Amino acid sequence: MHINALVSALRNRVPWSVARRLLTVSGASASQGWERTETRLTADNVDRDTKDALIEALREHILGGEKLVRFYRLPRAEMNSIRAAVAALTVEPSALSRAYPGILSAAALVGGGLGHRLAAVERREDGTAVIYHSIRIVEVRELIAPERLPQAAREALEGFDEVVGFKEMKLQAYDVIWVPNEGNFVEVRVDFPKGSRRDISESAHAQVTRAFGASIEHRFYYDAINLFPLINAMYVSEDEGDVVELAFSTTTGSLKHEKMRRSRQSLRRELYHTSGKAGLQTPIEPYLLSLRWQRRPGRDNAAQPELELHSTSYEVASETARLYEMTVRNCLYLDDYLFVRNRAKHHLRAIARAVA
Repeated sequence: MHINALVSALRNRVPWSVARRLLTVSGASASQGWERTETRLTADNVDRDTKDALIEALREHILGGEKLVRFYRLPRAEMNSIRAAVAALTVEPSALSRAYPGILSAAALVGGGLGHRLAAVERREDGTAVIYHSIRIVEVRELIAPERLPQAAREALEGFDEVVGFKEMKLQAYDVIWVPNEGNFVEVRVDFPKGSRRDISESAHAQVTRAFGASIEHRFYYDAINLFPLINAMYVSEDEGDVVELAFSTTTGSLKHEKMRRSRQSLRRELYHTSGKAGLQTPIEPYLLSLRWQRRPGRDNAAQPELELHSTSYEVASETARLYEMTVRNCLYLDDYLFVRNRAKHHLRAIARAVA
């Protein structure tokens, strides 16, 4: 893959806060923001080792970077049947398969349709990823430098501290069906970068599972696992990451929404939060939770992956509260995604044992 195509693919999907560290760890020369970095990398002579490291980083980000995730628990016989079908699955040579893990050019996208198309099958030590390409719209928010505006516009906006522009862009998404070699959990990981519309991404879940069923000639008709019980289970687990966002209802009839974005701080131990809980007669009922973990702190490849379990106050008041997706963000490597995924699965198993 040419370095220009590689950088374009990274820019298409990797948030700058993550990309900056990936570039540095891989031996590339990162500058201030994507614009300057892209210019520098395409002009510099990037060596083979650095390029290979960036290609692997791109592959890992496709598998576990900025994902909206659903879990499916399958019967053993069905799981074995799907494993056999996936083992026999091949990808037809095409412009799409040749471009992977990069993205198609604008010219190649013309007339290509917006449906899910099989792009790659990656067989790894612990399972197989079946990867589909699709096109979706994301909304990008950008600060506009005043000097870029005409004089009349600068004068009209003189009283504002910031000028923000919104634009819609096409995202070349890679959605992943993960079939493990062991166990009975199938994962569907849909690309969900900042600016994605949740309804479109939820629709992508249905579309990619249909495409997967067609690929393996095995209808994927299972119900996603309800993740709502994870919210309280992971909140009350004192050593489970740092709580950086929490919304909950109380027995006094109020709804609270709190955020804690200072590094290495958690709402579980924040004075205002703990004092408020102490004044209640019964436990709070969380319906929205964001957790952040510190991975490899103090190193160049440090990461702070986050798990978002975001539901609504309507659901927490329901006897059958439902939440089918969790969001995993800020992963530097696939290993960071797997760490977060495994913490969620650990609590799901504990919940299942408790109700058995």
